[in-house]
Amino acid sequence: MQHNQQPDYPEYSVYLDQLKLQPNKQNQRHDVSSGCELLSLPEYVYPASLSQQARDLRVSLDHVAVQAEKSRQAALIAQLFQHSILLFIACGNMKYAREICYSLIQGFIKWSNRIGNFHLLKYVFQAWINLIKIDRLDGNFYDAFNKLNILQPVNCLVQTRGENNLLMALLYDALNQDAEIKQAVMKQCFIERIRLCLITSQFAELHRLTEARLENTAWVHAPFCKEARVISLTRMGRTDEALHLLIYSKKFNYDLTVQRIFQLRKCEIYLYCDRTIPSADFAFLQHLVMNSISKRGVQAVDIIIAINAARIMHASGMIEDAIRLANFCLDASTQLVDDVLKADSLSLLHGIDNDSGSRRVIEDLMVMHYYETQFYLARQKLLSSFPDLKYVEHSHKKDEFTPLFEDLLSFSSSNM
Repeated sequence: MQHNQQPDYPEYSVYLDQLKLQPNKQNQRHDVSSGCELLSLPEYVYPASLSQQARDLRVSLDHVAVQAEKSRQAALIAQLFQHSILLFIACGNMKYAREICYSLIQGFIKWSNRIGNFHLLKYVFQAWINLIKIDRLDGNFYDAFNKLNILQPVNCLVQTRGENNLLMALLYDALNQDAEIKQAVMKQCFIERIRLCLITSQFAELHRLTEARLENTAWVHAPFCKEARVISLTRMGRTDEALHLLIYSKKFNYDLTVQRIFQLRKCEIYLYCDRTIPSADFAFLQHLVMNSISKRGVQAVDIIIAINAARIMHASGMIEDAIRLANFCLDASTQLVDDVLKADSLSLLHGIDNDSGSRRVIEDLMVMHYYETQFYLARQKLLSSFPDLKYVEHSHKKDEFTPLFEDLLSFSSSNM
């Protein structure tokens, strides 16, 4: 998403400068972690209008439909279907997303058989990964794990027979012909397994998984992998090991974003195990947050960091500072037109601001945002802190998603 003018917030840099003078008043155990979310690998990817993207995708599909030699357009077709599936997931229409996944899988299998080009089968894997994600988001964790296990080449060939065995062999042969797609598929499978372990609290399995994966040089120093290991160690009670891993990670010279995330995790560990955050660590966190939000052009990642820093400040007894920082997050996310981060900011304020007048204003904003937003994740974040929102109807805007869904089904049946 592009903006002609980026927002600037100089007043917050002054406020954060003053935070260094505030004492750390943390005096009880707090779990302020972001739960099953990986800060280094945000779940959502769409800050822009979902309706406009649906309209744009329909135009692109129409353009591809009139092209000759569609086999040369296979990568683009797979990309358009992938974009559409993620769009349906973003708006919470899992039924549409699931049906298009199966439509894409069946379409590419039939297409490859019809023209005798089995290399087209490599585009099937992304749709299967999307089905795993849909099951996870729907809470069908058993089905998600099952689909993930089936995707392992050894399991596939053992569990299938006859024509199905031949099909699976062709699928993996096609995948092995494209190193880039194969690497992307393997990485996404690994990430999905991490997310499933996090959300089902299988921390011992998560630790085993990430520890074993460290033998693979492709992801040995990946921030999301180390963050997952830190979470697993912390939740298993091995907090000293988690802290050691974060300290050890400094030698890899990660970029500033990763440094901020790891510093957040470090402070969360101290709060989680009922230990006072060392003044040096607290000051460093404040310094990192100040640098990120006082610059011109605040980005989504800066707001994510600030939201989690505000939770830590609140847990440490810095109530007013946490509220001010949360209000900054609300203003910044509104400027960026990021519905999910706006919902996160409102939920945070609802949980930490106990002033009755402020809470009425916050709840009015939450009702309005819940009514207007198209983003499923935004609605879920709002509901988690303000359950009464379940009685609020959604805005009855023009449905741009059903026409896209119908166009995709029509395309797969007549052009693949």
